[in-house]
Amino acid sequence: MRASDISQNGGKVAVYLGVARPDHWFKNLLVLGGATVVIWRPEIEIGPPLAVLGHLAVALVVTCLASGANYIANEILDGPRDRLHPIKRFRPVPANAVSTTRLWGLAGLFVLLSAGIAWLFLPWQSFLCALTFIVIGGAVYNVPPVRAKELPYVDVITESANGPIRIALGWYAVTTACPPPLMLLLSCWALAASVMAGKRLAEYRFIGSRLRAAAYRSSFRWYTERSLLVAMIGYAVLCAVFFVLLVLDSGQIRLLSMLPFLGVFVGWFVRLSATKDRIAREPEHIWKKPAFAVYCIGMAIFFAVIAFSAG
Repeated sequence: MRASDISQNGGKVAVYLGVARPDHWFKNLLVLGGATVVIWRPEIEIGPPLAVLGHLAVALVVTCLASGANYIANEILDGPRDRLHPIKRFRPVPANAVSTTRLWGLAGLFVLLSAGIAWLFLPWQSFLCALTFIVIGGAVYNVPPVRAKELPYVDVITESANGPIRIALGWYAVTTACPPPLMLLLSCWALAASVMAGKRLAEYRFIGSRLRAAAYRSSFRWYTERSLLVAMIGYAVLCAVFFVLLVLDSGQIRLLSMLPFLGVFVGWFVRLSATKDRIAREPEHIWKKPAFAVYCIGMAIFFAVIAFSAG
Protein backbone atom coordinates (compact mmCIF):
# COMPACT_ATOMS: atom_id res chain seq x y z
CA MET A 1 0.00 0.00 0.00
CA ARG A 2 1.34 3.40 -0.95
CA ALA A 3 2.08 6.03 1.66
CA SER A 4 -0.53 8.30 0.08
CA ASP A 5 -3.18 5.57 0.47
CA ILE A 6 -2.25 5.07 4.12
CA SER A 7 -2.49 8.81 4.70
CA GLN A 8 -5.85 8.98 2.94
CA ASN A 9 -7.26 6.04 4.93
CA GLY A 10 -5.95 7.55 8.14
CA GLY A 11 -7.69 10.77 7.27
CA LYS A 12 -10.98 8.94 6.74
CA VAL A 13 -10.65 7.17 10.09
CA ALA A 14 -10.04 10.53 11.76
CA VAL A 15 -13.17 11.96 10.11
CA TYR A 16 -15.31 9.06 11.35
CA LEU A 17 -13.89 9.22 14.86
CA GLY A 18 -14.34 12.99 14.79
CA VAL A 19 -18.12 12.49 14.50
CA ALA A 20 -17.93 10.97 18.00
CA ARG A 21 -16.61 14.42 19.09
CA PRO A 22 -13.77 13.38 21.42
CA ASP A 23 -13.08 17.08 21.94
CA HIS A 24 -16.37 17.19 23.89
CA TRP A 25 -15.55 14.25 26.16
CA PHE A 26 -13.98 16.46 28.83
CA LYS A 27 -17.55 16.86 30.15
CA ASN A 28 -17.22 13.29 31.37
CA LEU A 29 -14.92 14.57 34.11
CA LEU A 30 -18.19 15.00 36.02
CA VAL A 31 -17.66 11.32 36.82
CA LEU A 32 -14.77 12.45 39.01
CA GLY A 33 -17.11 15.00 40.61
CA GLY A 34 -19.35 12.21 41.87
CA ALA A 35 -16.34 10.37 43.27
CA THR A 36 -15.01 13.54 44.92
CA VAL A 37 -18.24 14.02 46.86
CA VAL A 38 -17.98 10.45 48.16
CA ILE A 39 -14.39 10.94 49.27
CA TRP A 40 -15.37 14.24 50.90
CA ARG A 41 -17.79 12.34 53.17
CA PRO A 42 -15.53 10.20 55.39
CA GLU A 43 -18.50 8.38 56.96
CA ILE A 44 -19.08 6.56 53.64
CA GLU A 45 -17.00 3.41 53.28
CA ILE A 46 -14.94 3.09 50.09
CA GLY A 47 -12.49 0.49 48.82
CA PRO A 48 -8.67 0.52 48.70
CA PRO A 49 -7.16 3.55 46.89
CA LEU A 50 -5.83 1.53 43.94
CA ALA A 51 -9.20 -0.16 43.44
CA VAL A 52 -10.96 3.21 43.57
CA LEU A 53 -8.58 4.71 41.00
CA GLY A 54 -9.04 1.68 38.78
CA HIS A 55 -12.83 1.91 38.93
CA LEU A 56 -12.70 5.64 38.18
CA ALA A 57 -10.47 5.08 35.15
CA VAL A 58 -12.87 2.42 33.86
CA ALA A 59 -15.87 4.67 34.55
CA LEU A 60 -14.28 7.45 32.48
CA VAL A 61 -13.68 5.06 29.57
CA VAL A 62 -17.26 3.77 29.78
CA THR A 63 -18.71 7.27 29.82
CA CYS A 64 -16.54 8.46 26.92
CA LEU A 65 -17.60 5.50 24.78
CA ALA A 66 -21.26 6.13 25.62
CA SER A 67 -20.83 9.82 24.80
CA GLY A 68 -19.25 8.93 21.47
CA ALA A 69 -22.19 6.69 20.55
CA ASN A 70 -24.67 9.42 21.50
CA TYR A 71 -22.84 12.06 19.46
CA ILE A 72 -22.74 9.80 16.41
CA ALA A 73 -26.49 9.13 16.64
CA ASN A 74 -27.03 12.85 17.13
CA GLU A 75 -25.16 13.81 13.97
CA ILE A 76 -26.74 11.10 11.79
CA LEU A 77 -30.30 11.92 12.82
CA ASP A 78 -29.69 15.67 12.75
CA GLY A 79 -28.05 15.54 9.34
CA PRO A 80 -31.00 16.66 7.19
CA ARG A 81 -31.78 19.66 9.41
CA ASP A 82 -28.14 20.53 10.05
CA ARG A 83 -27.97 21.38 6.34
CA LEU A 84 -30.17 24.38 7.19
CA HIS A 85 -27.74 25.66 9.85
CA PRO A 86 -25.15 28.25 8.77
CA ILE A 87 -22.28 26.39 10.49
CA LYS A 88 -23.42 22.81 11.20
CA ARG A 89 -24.03 22.20 7.49
CA PHE A 90 -20.27 21.70 7.19
CA ARG A 91 -20.28 18.72 9.58
CA PRO A 92 -19.35 15.37 7.95
CA VAL A 93 -22.89 13.93 7.77
CA PRO A 94 -24.77 16.95 6.32
CA ALA A 95 -21.78 17.54 4.01
CA ASN A 96 -22.07 13.89 2.77
CA ALA A 97 -18.43 13.26 3.67
CA VAL A 98 -19.07 9.95 5.48
CA SER A 99 -21.19 6.80 5.21
CA THR A 100 -24.05 6.74 7.71
CA THR A 101 -24.04 2.94 7.58
CA ARG A 102 -20.47 2.84 8.80
CA LEU A 103 -21.25 5.47 11.40
CA TRP A 104 -24.13 3.38 12.77
CA GLY A 105 -21.71 0.45 12.98
CA LEU A 106 -19.22 2.58 14.90
CA ALA A 107 -21.98 3.79 17.26
CA GLY A 108 -23.06 0.19 17.86
CA LEU A 109 -19.46 -0.79 18.62
CA PHE A 110 -19.16 2.06 21.12
CA VAL A 111 -22.40 1.00 22.83
CA LEU A 112 -21.29 -2.63 23.10
CA LEU A 113 -17.89 -1.66 24.45
CA SER A 114 -19.35 0.80 26.94
CA ALA A 115 -21.98 -1.60 28.28
CA GLY A 116 -19.63 -4.60 28.20
CA ILE A 117 -16.79 -2.89 30.07
CA ALA A 118 -19.23 -1.51 32.65
CA TRP A 119 -20.78 -4.95 33.14
CA LEU A 120 -17.41 -6.66 33.56
CA PHE A 121 -15.51 -4.16 35.69
CA LEU A 122 -17.94 -1.88 37.52
CA PRO A 123 -20.70 -2.36 40.12
CA TRP A 124 -24.11 -3.10 38.66
CA GLN A 125 -25.32 0.36 39.72
CA SER A 126 -22.68 1.98 37.49
CA PHE A 127 -23.67 -0.40 34.69
CA LEU A 128 -27.28 0.77 34.98
CA CYS A 129 -26.11 4.40 34.95
CA ALA A 130 -24.17 3.73 31.74
CA LEU A 131 -27.25 2.17 30.11
CA THR A 132 -29.40 5.09 31.27
CA PHE A 133 -26.87 7.50 29.80
CA ILE A 134 -27.04 5.72 26.46
CA VAL A 135 -30.84 5.47 26.46
CA ILE A 136 -31.57 9.05 27.55
CA GLY A 137 -28.65 10.78 25.85
CA GLY A 138 -28.93 8.77 22.65
CA ALA A 139 -32.34 7.22 22.13
CA VAL A 140 -34.79 9.48 23.98
CA TYR A 141 -33.04 12.70 22.97
CA ASN A 142 -32.33 11.86 19.32
CA VAL A 143 -34.48 9.00 18.02
CA PRO A 144 -38.09 9.32 16.77
CA PRO A 145 -40.86 9.07 17.76
CA VAL A 146 -39.84 10.72 21.05
CA ARG A 147 -36.87 12.81 19.81
CA ALA A 148 -37.01 15.05 22.85
CA LYS A 149 -34.65 17.60 21.29
CA GLU A 150 -37.51 18.84 19.10
CA LEU A 151 -39.82 19.49 22.07
CA PRO A 152 -39.65 22.90 23.80
CA TYR A 153 -38.33 22.76 27.39
CA VAL A 154 -38.33 18.94 27.26
CA ASP A 155 -35.16 19.22 25.16
CA VAL A 156 -33.29 21.11 27.88
CA ILE A 157 -34.68 18.95 30.69
CA THR A 158 -33.69 15.74 28.92
CA GLU A 159 -30.22 16.71 27.76
CA SER A 160 -29.36 18.16 31.17
CA ALA A 161 -30.10 14.77 32.76
CA ASN A 162 -26.76 13.55 31.41
CA GLY A 163 -24.94 15.61 34.06
CA PRO A 164 -26.39 13.91 37.15
CA ILE A 165 -26.12 10.53 35.42
CA ARG A 166 -22.37 11.09 35.08
CA ILE A 167 -22.24 12.14 38.74
CA ALA A 168 -24.09 8.98 39.80
CA LEU A 169 -21.88 6.75 37.64
CA GLY A 170 -18.78 8.15 39.32
CA TRP A 171 -20.36 7.86 42.76
CA TYR A 172 -21.20 4.17 42.34
CA ALA A 173 -17.77 3.46 40.86
CA VAL A 174 -16.37 4.42 44.28
CA THR A 175 -19.04 3.15 46.65
CA THR A 176 -22.30 1.21 46.65
CA ALA A 177 -22.85 1.73 50.36
CA CYS A 178 -25.54 4.36 49.68
CA PRO A 179 -27.01 6.30 46.75
CA PRO A 180 -25.83 9.83 45.89
CA PRO A 181 -27.79 12.62 47.61
CA LEU A 182 -30.88 13.58 45.61
CA MET A 183 -30.18 17.29 46.11
CA LEU A 184 -26.70 16.84 44.63
CA LEU A 185 -28.16 15.31 41.47
CA LEU A 186 -30.91 17.93 41.22
CA SER A 187 -28.54 20.87 41.68
CA CYS A 188 -26.23 19.44 39.00
CA TRP A 189 -29.20 18.95 36.67
CA ALA A 190 -30.53 22.49 37.25
CA LEU A 191 -27.13 24.09 36.58
CA ALA A 192 -26.78 22.06 33.37
CA ALA A 193 -30.31 23.08 32.37
CA SER A 194 -29.42 26.74 32.87
CA VAL A 195 -26.39 26.35 30.61
CA MET A 196 -28.45 24.46 28.00
CA ALA A 197 -31.14 27.16 27.98
CA GLY A 198 -28.38 29.72 27.45
CA LYS A 199 -27.04 27.63 24.59
CA ARG A 200 -30.48 27.62 22.96
CA LEU A 201 -30.75 31.39 23.44
CA ALA A 202 -27.37 32.03 21.81
CA GLU A 203 -28.22 29.71 18.93
CA TYR A 204 -31.61 31.35 18.44
CA ARG A 205 -29.99 34.78 18.29
CA PHE A 206 -27.19 33.55 16.02
CA ILE A 207 -29.61 32.17 13.39
CA GLY A 208 -31.38 35.52 13.51
CA SER A 209 -34.77 34.47 12.17
CA ARG A 210 -37.50 32.58 13.99
CA LEU A 211 -38.62 30.93 10.75
CA ARG A 212 -35.12 29.72 9.89
CA ALA A 213 -34.56 28.60 13.49
CA ALA A 214 -37.85 26.63 13.46
CA ALA A 215 -36.91 24.99 10.15
CA TYR A 216 -33.64 23.88 11.72
CA ARG A 217 -35.17 22.74 15.04
CA SER A 218 -38.90 22.40 15.79
CA SER A 219 -38.59 23.55 19.40
CA PHE A 220 -37.70 27.03 18.18
CA ARG A 221 -41.30 27.43 16.96
CA TRP A 222 -42.27 27.86 20.59
CA TYR A 223 -39.22 29.56 22.05
CA THR A 224 -38.62 33.29 22.20
CA GLU A 225 -35.57 35.15 23.44
CA ARG A 226 -37.53 36.19 26.53
CA SER A 227 -38.78 32.69 27.34
CA LEU A 228 -35.28 31.24 26.99
CA LEU A 229 -33.77 33.95 29.20
CA VAL A 230 -36.46 33.40 31.84
CA ALA A 231 -35.87 29.64 31.69
CA MET A 232 -32.12 30.14 32.04
CA ILE A 233 -32.51 32.29 35.15
CA GLY A 234 -35.22 30.02 36.56
CA TYR A 235 -33.01 26.93 36.31
CA ALA A 236 -30.17 28.86 37.97
CA VAL A 237 -32.46 29.74 40.90
CA LEU A 238 -33.48 26.09 41.18
CA CYS A 239 -29.81 25.13 41.26
CA ALA A 240 -29.22 27.52 44.16
CA VAL A 241 -32.24 26.17 46.06
CA PHE A 242 -31.19 22.54 45.62
CA PHE A 243 -27.61 23.40 46.58
CA VAL A 244 -28.71 25.14 49.78
CA LEU A 245 -30.84 22.12 50.70
CA LEU A 246 -27.84 19.88 50.06
CA VAL A 247 -25.66 22.03 52.32
CA LEU A 248 -28.25 22.13 55.10
CA ASP A 249 -28.62 18.36 54.93
CA SER A 250 -24.85 17.87 55.17
CA GLY A 251 -24.49 20.38 58.01
CA GLN A 252 -21.46 21.99 56.32
CA ILE A 253 -22.67 25.60 56.31
CA ARG A 254 -19.38 27.01 55.03
CA LEU A 255 -20.19 25.42 51.65
CA LEU A 256 -22.65 28.29 51.17
CA SER A 257 -19.62 30.43 50.30
CA MET A 258 -19.76 28.74 46.90
CA LEU A 259 -23.04 30.47 45.99
CA PRO A 260 -21.56 33.85 44.96
CA PHE A 261 -19.18 32.06 42.58
CA LEU A 262 -22.08 30.19 41.02
CA GLY A 263 -23.93 33.49 40.71
CA VAL A 264 -21.02 35.07 38.81
CA PHE A 265 -20.79 31.99 36.57
CA VAL A 266 -24.48 32.16 35.65
CA GLY A 267 -24.39 35.95 35.17
CA TRP A 268 -21.33 35.69 32.93
CA PHE A 269 -22.95 32.95 30.86
CA VAL A 270 -26.17 34.98 30.53
CA ARG A 271 -24.09 37.82 29.12
CA LEU A 272 -22.35 35.48 26.67
CA SER A 273 -25.71 34.09 25.56
CA ALA A 274 -27.21 37.56 25.05
CA THR A 275 -24.30 38.64 22.86
CA LYS A 276 -24.43 35.59 20.58
CA ASP A 277 -20.99 34.54 21.74
CA ARG A 278 -19.73 31.29 20.22
CA ILE A 279 -18.91 29.88 23.65
CA ALA A 280 -22.57 30.13 24.63
CA ARG A 281 -23.54 28.22 21.47
CA GLU A 282 -20.75 25.69 22.01
CA PRO A 283 -19.93 25.46 25.74
CA GLU A 284 -17.67 22.50 24.88
CA HIS A 285 -15.17 24.99 23.43
CA ILE A 286 -14.87 27.00 26.62
CA TRP A 287 -11.08 27.00 26.28
CA LYS A 288 -11.49 29.47 23.40
CA LYS A 289 -12.65 32.04 25.96
CA PRO A 290 -9.55 32.11 28.21
CA ALA A 291 -10.90 34.45 30.91
CA PHE A 292 -14.10 32.46 31.34
CA ALA A 293 -12.20 29.15 31.21
CA VAL A 294 -9.76 30.29 33.89
CA TYR A 295 -12.65 31.45 36.06
CA CYS A 296 -14.41 28.08 35.73
CA ILE A 297 -11.23 26.17 36.60
CA GLY A 298 -10.59 28.45 39.56
CA MET A 299 -14.18 28.02 40.74
CA ALA A 300 -13.84 24.23 40.57
CA ILE A 301 -10.59 24.35 42.57
CA PHE A 302 -12.15 26.64 45.17
CA PHE A 303 -15.14 24.31 45.48
CA ALA A 304 -12.84 21.33 46.03
CA VAL A 305 -10.76 23.14 48.65
CA ILE A 306 -13.83 24.33 50.56
CA ALA A 307 -15.50 20.94 50.33
CA PHE A 308 -12.54 19.03 51.71
CA SER A 309 -11.80 21.62 54.42
CA ALA A 310 -15.46 21.39 55.41
CA GLY A 311 -15.17 17.66 55.77
